[in-house]
Amino acid sequence: VVARSPRTTFVTLMSLAVCVTLHVLLLLVGSGSAQVGGVRAEEALQVFFEPDVLSVRLGDRRLYVPLRRKRAALEPFPGGAASVENCTFEGRVYEQGVSATGRAVVVGCPGDKRVHALIFTAQGEAISLEPVVAQGRGDVSVEIDDGVGHLVHRESPKSKFLTFWSKMSTRRRRATKTKAAVSSRERAIELAVFVDAALSNAMATERALQTKLTAILEQVQLILEYRSLGRPLKLEIVNLELVDSKRGPSTGGGDIDAYLDNFCVWQCNRNQLAARQGLGHWDHALMLSGLDLVKGNNSRVLGLAWVNGMCRCRYSCTLSEARSLEAALVVAHELGHSLGMHHDGPPDNRCDPDRFIMSAKTGAGKTSWSSCSGQYLEDFLSSRTSSCLASRTSQPVAELDGEPLPGQLFPADAQCKLALGTDYSAYTSSRSPFNNVCRELWCLEGSWASPAHPALDGTTCAKGKYCREGSCVVRPAGQEGGAGGSIGASTKRAPRSTVLTTTTNPVTTTTRRSVVNIVFPDLTRIWNNWFRRGFPSWF
Repeated sequence: VVARSPRTTFVTLMSLAVCVTLHVLLLLVGSGSAQVGGVRAEEALQVFFEPDVLSVRLGDRRLYVPLRRKRAALEPFPGGAASVENCTFEGRVYEQGVSATGRAVVVGCPGDKRVHALIFTAQGEAISLEPVVAQGRGDVSVEIDDGVGHLVHRESPKSKFLTFWSKMSTRRRRATKTKAAVSSRERAIELAVFVDAALSNAMATERALQTKLTAILEQVQLILEYRSLGRPLKLEIVNLELVDSKRGPSTGGGDIDAYLDNFCVWQCNRNQLAARQGLGHWDHALMLSGLDLVKGNNSRVLGLAWVNGMCRCRYSCTLSEARSLEAALVVAHELGHSLGMHHDGPPDNRCDPDRFIMSAKTGAGKTSWSSCSGQYLEDFLSSRTSSCLASRTSQPVAELDGEPLPGQLFPADAQCKLALGTDYSAYTSSRSPFNNVCRELWCLEGSWASPAHPALDGTTCAKGKYCREGSCVVRPAGQEGGAGGSIGASTKRAPRSTVLTTTTNPVTTTTRRSVVNIVFPDLTRIWNNWFRRGFPSWF
């Protein structure tokens, strides 16, 4: 018995440009963020990228991502371009005024100003950055560093999508769970990745396609490593193949149900043939498509997979649109379904339906796996079906342990320079509010002090202490890492009836912190830096 489930779509329509006068008022009174048509408006957006840091300024928000080089998930296509192995980075996302951290995957090579990035903020917001090919709905154009055009995609707090749940059987067979013979807790998914002609043809070069795939798969790997899942799962890319329309499965005219069914049969036949020939096999197959997938007359569907399909040749398969880096969100959610996870909330479980990765709808703050998802995974890994996931490695993938904290990479002075300009340096005194950099870092230029943001984690705040989550705490001998987030999509169940469920993202509100004017900020200099001469040189 297998089952059908939901698909989600979230593409945003954003606008740039908030009145300069309004921005000055925001600086003075600390009022809430402007809204345009219910969608957050950004005053300005600028990006700075180097191999050790990615800095993004979105209006009055600043994101810092200290980067650590990571081995790329993909090797070059046979006979193709050079590997992008040394151009893949990951890191935690730090934002001014926010103590929690997010996660990011960045793909960009030294000397090449074209950058692919997928950023999950601590609030659960998904931001993707990629070079301009063609502007589409929901894209915001941005120049990076020396003028290379890029597009920024953000999830709208009001975006709507449809979740489809198709049950191919009115009965659910309750499988008896038995302990698998494998005793190790380590598991790896040997993944075969296929790219259809629509996606490969949409990319300007093979290198561009490979870079994009790397970013997507790296982010999926990060999501499967989140500590909230209980057990880390590793992706092992065992097959990567560009499929043309003649050799590949029928796309069913872009119908998501037909395309998935055709792909599942096609990949299973290939998988079984390879096993018989001693060429190895895969545990799960993923088709990344450049088509605008549809279900009937609805084109707002993104992906589809079988619940409990993992390790079952005919059902261990996922279909996902991959026209944007947000495909990582869909693929991670679908892999969760394939690993036996149901949506959070009734009727399947009592977990909060609006907080976690396996929510039936997208939304802010859904950046961790629920306890229900963790239990579903444990149940699946305790079944004999999961034996194909016996790990091929001696250890699970590390959770970035040992990475320097951002405040150690960028001390308070450097943070001031990044935030306000090269002439600024950190200012502290025994008087409030200048005596608590963890709450608010104040920066001095001449005789004027201006607030920047709460100092980054790892910033020295007193002798033997550093900032962690907005507090000044004793510096421990070791430092632990953090986790990030993601969002959902859709699924299949197993054999017979169809139910259509429409869901809507809740409206979320972002508020701007108040500016403390104990020392009046140098508004003239802020104006000059931000609006007349542009952002400081390293943005």
